[in-house]
Amino acid sequence: MPRPYRSPRLAKLLTKVREKELAVGSMPPDMNLLKTRHEYSLHKKRKAKDAINIDRALDFLAAKNAELVQVWKQDCWSFLTGKDADGRPLIWTKDEGDEMNPFKPFPAYPYLRVVLEKGLFGEHKVVLLDKCRQMMMSTLSCLALYWLCLFHEGRKGFISKTKEEQGSMLINDKIRGVHTRTPMWLQRDFPISRTPQNKIVFPGTESEVYAVTENAAVGEFRGNTVSVAVIDEAAF
Repeated sequence: MPRPYRSPRLAKLLTKVREKELAVGSMPPDMNLLKTRHEYSLHKKRKAKDAINIDRALDFLAAKNAELVQVWKQDCWSFLTGKDADGRPLIWTKDEGDEMNPFKPFPAYPYLRVVLEKGLFGEHKVVLLDKCRQMMMSTLSCLALYWLCLFHEGRKGFISKTKEEQGSMLINDKIRGVHTRTPMWLQRDFPISRTPQNKIVFPGTESEVYAVTENAAVGEFRGNTVSVAVIDEAAF
């Protein structure tokens, strides 16, 4: 069958059309532009909807965090054993003896709660703890002071060992180190100072924790110029 006759002008025009189809697809150029505008409009709507959903999620988390803070402010044990909105434990301690898993959630041992509520925050002004090693008494005492200064205004605490350098190591390990492992939103809303090594300032409550020698802690405590004094290994 003979091929239909096509003028050179028509053949040239068809070639241009095919080139445009290869460039923009099978749809004519003007229709392709309309499709692009429609997709862009849908993209903008989806983006705006996503932004609204993100804002709602952030508002929900902010409200949830505020509820958790109110609970933690009222009770130290709830703070030490609390969990973030995602279920992650709030307080993580460090176990130097465990090489594989040194960071662990604060253990909710019943005896720790008794010591905290009946002893450290009980009716007695002076509490002496006769204990063996690895019972977490130093950790518990430092964390109780951490909670007190984090949520209560104008508190002043002393943590002491035989030497001030040892006391500095204690507050940096048991308080400053613990704070860095709390959720980022808690660190943002309740910041603490990073320096100096022998002092921690809580800007939100204007409370302070000092590392001092044993004699200094006893003298300040007797003079009623300190809210809480933790004397570690006082018998030595």
